[in-house]
Amino acid sequence: MRQKRSKTYRKLLSSYILHFGFRPPFQVLIDASFAQTLSALHLTPEETLSRLSDVLQTSQLSKGKVNKQTAYQRHANGAGGIGGGGMGNEEIKLMITQCSMVELYRSEKEGPLQKGAVELAKTWERRKCNHREAIPGDECLEQVVGPTNKHRYIIASDSQTLRRELREKSLGVPVVHANQSRVIVLEKMSDKTRQRIEEIEKAKYGGTAVASSSISSAANIIGGSSSENADPSNSTSAAASSSTGIIRGGNRPKAPNPLSNRKPKKVLEEEKREKERRTREIEERTEANRLKKRKLEEQEQEQQQEQARAPAKQMDGPAKEDVRGEEKRVTARTNSKGSTKMNGQAKEKEEDRGVDEDGPSRKKRRKRGGRGGSSAKESAAAST
Repeated sequence: MRQKRSKTYRKLLSSYILHFGFRPPFQVLIDASFAQTLSALHLTPEETLSRLSDVLQTSQLSKGKVNKQTAYQRHANGAGGIGGGGMGNEEIKLMITQCSMVELYRSEKEGPLQKGAVELAKTWERRKCNHREAIPGDECLEQVVGPTNKHRYIIASDSQTLRRELREKSLGVPVVHANQSRVIVLEKMSDKTRQRIEEIEKAKYGGTAVASSSISSAANIIGGSSSENADPSNSTSAAASSSTGIIRGGNRPKAPNPLSNRKPKKVLEEEKREKERRTREIEERTEANRLKKRKLEEQEQEQQQEQARAPAKQMDGPAKEDVRGEEKRVTARTNSKGSTKMNGQAKEKEEDRGVDEDGPSRKKRRKRGGRGGSSAKESAAAST
């Protein structure tokens, strides 16, 4: 199916679900003409179920997708075959009335297509129409549907007469048929149905007791009095809304948007003062944090400087003592050298002066002894 057509069908079914109470499993009521068309297309029961499921968009409208083969097998094992009362398919039910079956039986002898239509129709659920004697299929379906379609049937028919009557006389009736290309399509919503939807929408958003009463009456017309398809929660909510005159989701008067209204001058001045006060607080807090950070940085610098000075002081003590001791040793050496030198010089001066207690100086005596050595020796020898 094309995407555009699929989207259109999904919107149509969503509108029927929202305004007329349709819900899965959808009840598809088939007449004799549509059964003959399906037989002419040589569709098996499972293919028929698949085609109609695609047209009604059951896989998109429901929470999860359906495995059509499994649905058909469950369908076949239930009471009445496919579409029977014990079917396992939760999204679509295929039905046919007794009058339409009689019409098919009468045309069975006309050819193999009619015979195939009968065999196909036997797999569907038999819907009671309460007609003791069979009447034409179009009239039977008109009476079963009624003016309000209280049982929420989806009609599948190729009869132009029946389709025209349903568009003109009945409300909220989706109609499926095969076009000239033998493609199964869903008809557009009738004008009468569209007008009723507009009335329901206007009443829903009117916000008055009259509107609520019209909604409850419309809900009663659409829902009908059948206990088979009626929802007790919907009926209780409709009764409560009609009694109180309050509509859920109505167009109630709302307060103006505060952002779109101009504020009074006093409020603006107060907001301005409050804004200035907050700005001052933020600036003061920022300045205090900045000063605190500066103090911490100064303290860290002082600590680093003290840590750098501490090892220098520890090294200065022994170094200075060593230097002083070395200076003392050097001065002592120099003093000792100077004293010895002075002593030597003094001795030499004394010797040079030749000052002695016994007589002439030693130097002179040395000189004399050196020059007169032989006479001394001679005198010594003579004495001996």
